Formats: sequence, structure tokens, C-alpha cells
Amino acid sequence: MQIEVSDETGNLVQTLLASGQFSSAGEFIATMAKYAQRIQTLPRASDLPEHVEADQLAQQQGVGPIADPEALRADFWPEGESVEAFVNEIRERRGQDAPRVR
Repeated sequence: MQIEVSDETGNLVQTLLASGQFSSAGEFIATMAKYAQRIQTLPRASDLPEHVEADQLAQQQGVGPIADPEALRADFWPEGESVEAFVNEIRERRGQDAPRVR
């Protein structure tokens, strides 16, 4: 079987095969077939609700701007834990060599 594709598509397929991402053209085609099936189950743009501006959505939901920023304050940080220790732990877990906060 032969499938006609544009030169651009052919070059892309060749690049993907050469990169080792797919072991064969058959594997590439099978992967694309699965992808095409998955895409068919996604909602069409015409099925989605129309775009609503943020202020319109806030009005629909009965919410408004926050008058006092303190209302956003959360008191969940463990006592005795410093922000610096948290940041250092995140950096260590990521394996970054960024300067440590002290």
C-alpha cells in the first residue's frame, strides 16, 4: 500500500524514524492511528461553550474583586519550618546547582 504525503510530511517521518523514536514505519503508522482515534473523541470547538470574559464569568459566579489582600492569607506553614529550608529542599530534589538561600 502506498500513501501520498507532502514532501514536508515525508521529511518529518524520515526525521522521526532516524531519531530512533520509532523502530519502524509500521510503528509510526500504528501510533498515528491510535492518536487519530483519540482525537476523534475530543469535543469539537462548536460543542464547547463560547468564550466568556473574566469579569463576565465572575459576575455569573457571584464573585467580585478582593477588597482586602489579607483575606488571601493562609496560615498553613508548619511552625519551625523556614521558607529557606523549603526552597533548598526543592532545589536539592531538582538537582539544581543554584545558590542556596541562607
